[in-house]
Amino acid sequence: MRLATHNAEYDWKELWISILGLLSFLAGKFDTLLTTGGVGQLIADTLALLQLAISGADSFLPTPQSVHELVYELVRNSGPLARHKEILDTLGDSPDSPGNEALRYILDVTLFYSEKIGSTGAKEASDALRIIVQEVELNGLHSPKSTTERKPP
Repeated sequence: MRLATHNAEYDWKELWISILGLLSFLAGKFDTLLTTGGVGQLIADTLALLQLAISGADSFLPTPQSVHELVYELVRNSGPLARHKEILDTLGDSPDSPGNEALRYILDVTLFYSEKIGSTGAKEASDALRIIVQEVELNGLHSPKSTTERKPP
């Protein structure tokens, strides 16, 4: 008997928007959510998931466009992502905690592309995406060397 294989098509951009939306929500509502318990673990796990996705993007995303969309969404959400440093500090996470390591990795990638975009004076989203495409196509996806990549569980 032969098993049928299915190539599921995923809307990767929607996944990135959802994950980053969750992180944005958690950053915006942190003061309220702090008393509910478990928010720190949710943040750390979500950051770890995002770091793992970024570090392995070239190996599992089906098209270069999917990689470009991931990077674009990171840059677009750089403000809420940066707020998580303060949140992790408030939670008492040590600088070498998994959440802080993941956040450093994510922010390094985000800052790298933000600076590339900023150096060109791009104002429009289409210009920012064009710069990301050029940079990724020319040099590959930026991979921070200072942090260790996390392995999937």
